[in-house]
Amino acid sequence: MKKYSIIAAAAVLGLSTTAFAQNDRDDDEQRAAETQSQNEDDAEEEELDPMQEVVCRTEPILGSRTRVTRTCMTRQEWNYTRERARREVDNISRNAGTIRTE
Repeated sequence: MKKYSIIAAAAVLGLSTTAFAQNDRDDDEQRAAETQSQNEDDAEEEELDPMQEVVCRTEPILGSRTRVTRTCMTRQEWNYTRERARREVDNISRNAGTIRTE
């Protein structure tokens, strides 16, 4: 009789452990699905504003044949930098023939 009760107890423990493991797997799968949908939502938000995308450029260092620098900025920052450089060149060109007296 003792033998059957030990076997029954082992069977109950084995089934309950399997049930708990299944519940844990279901919870893990649900968490993974929630995380994936949240990541997809974040990706959609990031895709909505292409000006916030980070772009990296590799530029050679003047005076060196092998050294380069890698600069990473958002598209908006690259546009601002390009416009600022263009304005500076225009100002220098415009003032090239004038003589400053201070």
